[in-house]
Amino acid sequence: MKGSVVRLVAVCYFVGLAGTMTEFSVAPVTPVFQRHLHISSGSAGLLMSLFALATVIAALPAGRFTHRFGAKATQLLGLALSAIGAVVLMTAYHQGNFLAVLAARFFSGLGFGLISVGAPAAISQQVPDRYHAAAMGVWATWVPVGSVVMFIVAPLLGHLASVAPLEDVLVACDIVAALALAAVPMRRITWDGTDSGAPTMSPAIRNPMLWVALAFTCFTFDFFAFNTWVTTFYTQRFHLTLVHAGLIAAVVSLVNAGFNVISGMALSHPKTRWYLVFVVPAWILAGLWVIFAYGSWPVVLTASLLTGALGGVIPTLIFAAPGRLAQSPHDVPGAMALVIIGENVGIVMGPPIFGAVIEPLHFASGFWVLGAVSVLMAWALSHAVRRLKPNTSAVR
Repeated sequence: MKGSVVRLVAVCYFVGLAGTMTEFSVAPVTPVFQRHLHISSGSAGLLMSLFALATVIAALPAGRFTHRFGAKATQLLGLALSAIGAVVLMTAYHQGNFLAVLAARFFSGLGFGLISVGAPAAISQQVPDRYHAAAMGVWATWVPVGSVVMFIVAPLLGHLASVAPLEDVLVACDIVAALALAAVPMRRITWDGTDSGAPTMSPAIRNPMLWVALAFTCFTFDFFAFNTWVTTFYTQRFHLTLVHAGLIAAVVSLVNAGFNVISGMALSHPKTRWYLVFVVPAWILAGLWVIFAYGSWPVVLTASLLTGALGGVIPTLIFAAPGRLAQSPHDVPGAMALVIIGENVGIVMGPPIFGAVIEPLHFASGFWVLGAVSVLMAWALSHAVRRLKPNTSAVR
């Protein structure tokens, strides 16, 4: 890639990484929030779910905002909202005001919604076609890398019963990202208001895309519940420190990211048996969740790594589905919108439901719920795979 392209992709990637770090900053130190704010497991789950809900709310108008004011302005506004939310959270935490902490997370979630639209839009608009695939390949790692960073850093900064150092780091990252973004030249590609730009989708692909969206709802329900509570589970069940629990969760995330790449290779191979590669792992996950409920530490550690690996293959198929099913390029935005809606519905529901279940009944019952949801995910994926066409796309 040319130097200017590398710089633009690097800056947009750092903007996205700053947003993802804010999103995952709470999960590794959930016990710290519970202890200081005197809240239940169900209430603690709201710290992730309200963030996700705000992301959905902001993402809906973010596309129109980007059309009108440009991708750079969208990202800068998102970073500003994220930083303000971090400052408010720090103040509310020290005051012991749980409702204000929730409001701060919601505010940061609005910023993340703008970032999640503005950053990839900037890459798509600014990067030449010959570099586009490589640039988007780099961008696709922003969530697993951000989660790994937080699983390592958050326990180190938040283990002394204070989140102030952690929030300071998040604000500093937002400021550095904003300064770097402001210094990068971008062509301003805006909308004149004459075309609504509303996504369309052919009726022929709507039904299979609904199965894909349902599968992704189940996936994010399970994995965001797991990521939110895994460090708490490790510390309470096996008496690990937050630092050690966070390191193990980070390794699981790295395994997950690695299998994202491997499954992408499988997706493009003409002889890949899609049901075996993408649906069978969902059925296996249903059994793995039950192992978490009753297994010893070596068994649970092995199950954690397997969960990261098997969970890494499913999103690849889901994000490829709009292009594989599309009958024309105009189908893709509407189909992708269904994917994003399904994703965030699961994120909103998973952590608080899991937290509410484990509060009176302990972790075993929560993992049984994840197992049941994985069965539904496997069923939905089996319906979707029947309609997907290997190695074809209307938009290539």
